[in-house]
Amino acid sequence: MTTFTKNLTLAMALLIIACGGTTKNEEQDIAKNMDELVEEIEEITGEQLSDELTHADVEKFIKTFPDIVKDMDALDGEVDFGDETTFEAAFKAPKVIAVLEKYGWGKEFLPKFTVIMTGYSLNKMNEELENMSEDERKMAAGMMGELIAPMRELVTEEQQEIIKEHMGELGPMFEKLDNN
Repeated sequence: MTTFTKNLTLAMALLIIACGGTTKNEEQDIAKNMDELVEEIEEITGEQLSDELTHADVEKFIKTFPDIVKDMDALDGEVDFGDETTFEAAFKAPKVIAVLEKYGWGKEFLPKFTVIMTGYSLNKMNEELENMSEDERKMAAGMMGELIAPMRELVTEEQQEIIKEHMGELGPMFEKLDNN
């Protein structure tokens, strides 16, 4: 697994939060880490996560993301990040920038990726909640409340709706990547 893939996995781990099994302190740590992640992304890219997200952005992401991951994985060993495993190190490396540019992305990739992944995660959680009984929903809401709040702050309702319309394409794409 390349540093790029590890960084994306870290982002996904922070953004896709499993319900249950966390203490209040762990929930607060995750929320703090998410805030720090957002600050780092915005500092590196100069882009705000709240910037516009369109259907075209999500469609471009769906079309290009599998190839980006494949090309980034192919860079394994070619890009020296030193001891750093930060987004800053990954997204300032010329070969990484070249891969993103190859697929028509620039510094907006990381903020859009973050919003799309967060929106996708929230939609998946909502789907799970809809399939629960009222008692299970209440219990899950109590366990996930502090975890979901920072995620909801990252994605506007409009962005959430755009992402929701693409869940049928995003889900299989992520599952395929996850299985590779």
